[in-house]
Amino acid sequence: MDLLPLSLVVATRQPWPFARECIEQLCRQAAPMGAEILLADGTGVGLSEEFLGRNPRLRWMKIPGASVFELRARAVGVARGEIVALTEDHCL
Repeated sequence: MDLLPLSLVVATRQPWPFARECIEQLCRQAAPMGAEILLADGTGVGLSEEFLGRNPRLRWMKIPGASVFELRARAVGVARGEIVALTEDHCL
């Protein structure tokens, strides 16, 4: 597995589009540096294939019913970044 420079982990237990503005800003910022964004979603519904297609650095992890702590832990466990940063779904 090749390391990326950075993985950004966002855990959410709110249905889409609650985290949309956060994710859109992270996608714009991540692309130039080759970072990935992992959206660990405790609802698992709402994100469209069209949105995912426009944001190739975004990995959507559907884990319905998981706590925010489990969401973060699962995303960190599969992150490919040399550095892993965590933020929250409401942060801009």
